[in-house]
Amino acid sequence: MKNEKNNKGITLMALVITIVILIILASIGTYSGIQVVKSAQFTAFSTELKIMQTQVNKLYEEKKNGNDDVDALGKTISSSSTTVQSHATNAFNASGITDTSNYKYFDTDTIKSLNIEGVEGEFFVNVDKRSVVSYDGFEYEGKTYYTLEQLPDGLYNVEYNTSEQQPDFNVDYELLENGKCKILVNNINYNGNINKWQLKYKKENEDDWKTTNNYSFTIDEVGNYRVKIANNNTESREKQIVVDDYQQVEYIESTGTQYIDTGIKCSQNMSCEIENNFNELSGTQLFGAYSSPKRTHYGIVNDKIYMPSVENSATTEHIFLTDINYHTFFLSSTVYKYDNEIIANGMFEFTNGLNFYLFARNNNGTVSNYCKSKMTKAMFWINNELIKNFIPCYRKSDNKPGLYDLVNNEFYTNQGTGNFEIGKDIDSGETINTIIINNL
Repeated sequence: MKNEKNNKGITLMALVITIVILIILASIGTYSGIQVVKSAQFTAFSTELKIMQTQVNKLYEEKKNGNDDVDALGKTISSSSTTVQSHATNAFNASGITDTSNYKYFDTDTIKSLNIEGVEGEFFVNVDKRSVVSYDGFEYEGKTYYTLEQLPDGLYNVEYNTSEQQPDFNVDYELLENGKCKILVNNINYNGNINKWQLKYKKENEDDWKTTNNYSFTIDEVGNYRVKIANNNTESREKQIVVDDYQQVEYIESTGTQYIDTGIKCSQNMSCEIENNFNELSGTQLFGAYSSPKRTHYGIVNDKIYMPSVENSATTEHIFLTDINYHTFFLSSTVYKYDNEIIANGMFEFTNGLNFYLFARNNNGTVSNYCKSKMTKAMFWINNELIKNFIPCYRKSDNKPGLYDLVNNEFYTNQGTGNFEIGKDIDSGETINTIIINNL
């Protein structure tokens, strides 16, 4: 007799697997439904914050225009119940608000008295700061939100009217390690109802703007950058930031047609120390400024060191220069030194109103007596305070040689003709940066 198998039934294992699959599908559906509801609730919470923010902006304008009744709105937190005070403490701490003075408790009755529609929650409000903080907050995806500033878009203080003023701001910077620079935006000036801005920046010739909700960003490489601030459709003008770095070298050398105007006017309280090497000992080669009879200069006159003597007489102190090595020259209104040896002292008339030139002499506003010289440093003091400290270097972006002032982070290039020659690179262990900020 043939033994037949019944294949029409289901095994216990198949039944268990089917039930598990159905449970998983039901869980997924339930989870998705919860997420949809939660997302909708979060959108409603965000909308309430924006409605309240718009109303508070209006109250701010009313108060600014003389409506003293605004100050009577809401209840002081300190006189409210301990429950309200506890909520306020939690909300302020979570929002990062440290100055909690002048905040009022806007309960349901206060909100109804303002005829605000679409708001069911309660808030803590500071009209003067146009600040709105939720009473309960809203937990969403592991984070509890209390203010519009905390929302993903990071913007708050929504305007209900358009300001005629275009926002303006200042730019500052910090020099970081490894040649990096941190650009910071501050002192934002705007008369509309916006306190929070997005910072936008890009390198020149790039198409896309980078955006940050912080008021700073870090530059990793030299170049020209553009920066502006924006909040929705409100934008500032762009500002240009030019970032360069420089390589220090052994010296810069003039071939006899280059010079640099230091911008320092010769005066009785000025002094300077310069180390240089005259390449030739013939002719007349002078550094500094001259307006008869006030001499603020030194140099070479026919193979002799030339420095004015006391009382501005026509007589000069001459010392034969027998080599073309580097020597240090110190000038002040009371003493002239050559390699730390006093050449002349007394009282010299330094105040001639002329700028001190390097690699040439400022002769009553005319460039004269160019020097063929190598320079390794030039330091200037006013009333014994260091105001400029020049070192030889070249700008990496275009290989332009010149002198970099370490005091003011400024770069000085040739103002004559031709080009400076330069010595070998020096690894000083310090990155030299300068930043120029222009309004566009």
